Amino acid sequence: GGSDKIQLWHRSNYHWYLKREFRYEGRRVERIKFSAENPYELRVLLQGLEWREYEVQWDPSSTLSFQEKCTACVVDGCSLNVTDFEKAIIPPPMYAKSISTEFPINDLAFCYDEARLGSFLISMSSGDLVFLSYDAGTTKYEQTKVLWGDLKGFDQMSLRSFLISKAESNRLHAVSIMCAPCNETNDHLVELTIEDLDTPEPKAFV
Repeated sequence: GGSDKIQLWHRSNYHWYLKREFRYEGRRVERIKFSAENPYELRVLLQGLEWREYEVQWDPSSTLSFQEKCTACVVDGCSLNVTDFEKAIIPPPMYAKSISTEFPINDLAFCYDEARLGSFLISMSSGDLVFLSYDAGTTKYEQTKVLWGDLKGFDQMSLRSFLISKAESNRLHAVSIMCAPCNETNDHLVELTIEDLDTPEPKAFV
């Protein structure tokens, strides 16, 4: 028995939101406990006596402002709920539109560079990335799954806290934090490049 994943939920406005999912690829979760000293510290014991510690926090919602537009985004599991405030002010837990993903969303990064202004990079609990390309003419988003190229030994499921550092017409540069590997204490900063954004199969390289 047992599960190989953990889900963290957040309640707001009489609604439960799935905010984070940890997956361990077949390794059974033996025990979960929050620290008595730090309520934000989650301790996880996995099969084979592998021990993980996480300090968990999130924003209930995120707001992107650009070109006199203001867009609110709320992560709820496999849904990214979006409201454009210049069109309507809709109180949560309601929203104007929802974008569905294959797996729960763990991380969301905005793009502020003019070349890809208003677009998003989504990290899912499976370790996969999704690029949401914003079309200013239609104010719609086109969703494209990003394929992984050479990872140079990095585990994509351990990446978190993505930040888009630069955007070009067909390329995206981002940084992310990789959680400390087993038996190590220090996290690592990882630089990513996503190429061929205008094709059906863009690729990410470390």
